[in-house]
Amino acid sequence: MLILKKLILQMLTKLRTEFYAIQPDYIINLAAISFVPDGDDESIYAVNTFGPQNILSACLKLSKPPKNIILASSANIYGLQDKEQVNEDCKPNPVNHYGCSKWSMEQIAQTYSSDLNITITRPFNYTGAGQQSKFIVPKIVEHFKQKSPH
Repeated sequence: MLILKKLILQMLTKLRTEFYAIQPDYIINLAAISFVPDGDDESIYAVNTFGPQNILSACLKLSKPPKNIILASSANIYGLQDKEQVNEDCKPNPVNHYGCSKWSMEQIAQTYSSDLNITITRPFNYTGAGQQSKFIVPKIVEHFKQKSPH
C-alpha cells in the first residue's frame, strides 16, 4: 500500500508539472484498467477513480481552467437492472470493482463541477484495431477469422 501511495504521489507531481507547462484547453481522459482480472482492487481504484481526481485537482491549479474535460466512465456502472434495456434513467448498481471505480469517479468529479466544465460519458463496449482478444468483440472476430467452431 505504501508503494502504491508513493507511486501515486510521483504521478501526481509529474501530471501537475506537465499540465502547468502545457496549459491544456481540452482534456480527454480514457486511461483505465478496463479488464477487471488485469488489476488488483487497489490499482483499479488508483487508476480509474483517483487518476481522474488527480487530473481535476491539477486543473484547479492552472492559470485558466480547460474549456472542457471529458472523463470516460462506463455503462458498467448500471450493473444488473430489472429492465431489458439499460439507459441513463437506470439507477447505478455496479456489481464489480470496475463499475464501482467508475461510479466513484463520477461522484468525485461532481465535487469539481462548480469550478470545471466536466463531461462524463458512459459508453458500453469500446473496440478498435489493436484491442486484445480478451475483450468480447476482438474475441468474436478472432474466432470468425480462424473459423473456430466455438
